[in-house]
Amino acid sequence: MRLLSNYDVGLALTQPTCINNRLGIPTKIFDYLLAGLAIISTNTPGLKWIGDAAQVGLTYTPGDTRTLGDNINRLARNGELLRQLKKNARAAALESYNWDLEKQKLLSLYREMIQ
Repeated sequence: MRLLSNYDVGLALTQPTCINNRLGIPTKIFDYLLAGLAIISTNTPGLKWIGDAAQVGLTYTPGDTRTLGDNINRLARNGELLRQLKKNARAAALESYNWDLEKQKLLSLYREMIQ
């Protein structure tokens, strides 16, 4: 995380080539959140969902390199937006998207299954 936190933006350029890529959320997204990075990602359903839910970044349609470039430039030119997205990312990691919280959910499900 220390290395990632030296940066401002994490990229998730996932192409919707299979159902996993369309619906999944790559693990690196959670690393980006924990490091407090704003995220630029493709608007696949999984990535769009977490981006919309946590307000942590900008999306673009896969293959639309113009919008990808516009999003990069937007964050480079708008320091306040970048700061807010980074703040939201770190808060999302601490409050919602982390192993300590998810572990409790998983253990709870296991407990229900063995009772």
